[in-house]
Amino acid sequence: MLSTALNISRDDLVAKLFRLSVKVAKFLPYDFGVKLARFMGVSASFFAKGARATVEANLKKIVGDDPHKLNRAVRNSFASYAMYYFSTFKFASMEADEVTELGTISGKERMYEALAKGKGAIVISPHIGNWDYGAAFFKTNKIAATAVVEHLSSESVYQFFNDLRKNFGAKTIAHDDNPFPKMVSSLERNELLVIIADRSLEATTVEVNFFNTRVKFPLGAAFLALRTGAPLLPMNVISLPNGRFHIDVGPLLNLERRGSFKRDAHILSQRIANYFEDVIRRSPSQWHVFSPYFEES
Repeated sequence: MLSTALNISRDDLVAKLFRLSVKVAKFLPYDFGVKLARFMGVSASFFAKGARATVEANLKKIVGDDPHKLNRAVRNSFASYAMYYFSTFKFASMEADEVTELGTISGKERMYEALAKGKGAIVISPHIGNWDYGAAFFKTNKIAATAVVEHLSSESVYQFFNDLRKNFGAKTIAHDDNPFPKMVSSLERNELLVIIADRSLEATTVEVNFFNTRVKFPLGAAFLALRTGAPLLPMNVISLPNGRFHIDVGPLLNLERRGSFKRDAHILSQRIANYFEDVIRRSPSQWHVFSPYFEES
């Protein structure tokens, strides 16, 4: 009982610190805040030995084991993650159009091409960059979007991030709240349905080859695309070193039904994994995965 109470108190404290950070970020000039966050992130990479070892193990699969390259990638990864938190906290006091001015986009026409089919579009991305910028971009451009989000174990922290997302009118679906009917409804409304699909939060998974390692990928995005006919739209939001952002919209990952549903779902999931590999290889330090990811088969 005492342990539970302590955990609840710790979670509430984290949420309060986050809300305080929003108030502090409001008064920091954006560029100064970005530089401060980068400094704090790099500093943390030297002191948070456990987290550093985990990030190093994950990135070694991507950048190789050259000590210089790996060390630089790890430092940049911590810097990028700190910048993510600062920019997210800062966005809470900004209007959507102000946030959107901080970035650029390529492949925007593909987004409208996908929505023109009238079946919505399933936006897929790895845990990379800052999707809160994406939420602001969608609002500024009057694009209806719903995101499937992890229901964090800490209810107070989960609610904190949900409150931030509501700042830009973002709609969310908790991954553990009977999500499938809600996702289908979003697509039927011809919305973008954003799924961060490189880490499994569900029971149904499929094995794919990812950085020459067999890993379990969530099956949800491929399953939904095959069941509904909604196009899969690869998209990622990269945070640049100067605190600006770039959205890259890739070509649609369509798949004609070829045989058994199970086989088609596996083929499509591997295509998703291949796209994620390409994105992460180009910006490895943007891949915000601070828990052990790869398991040797």
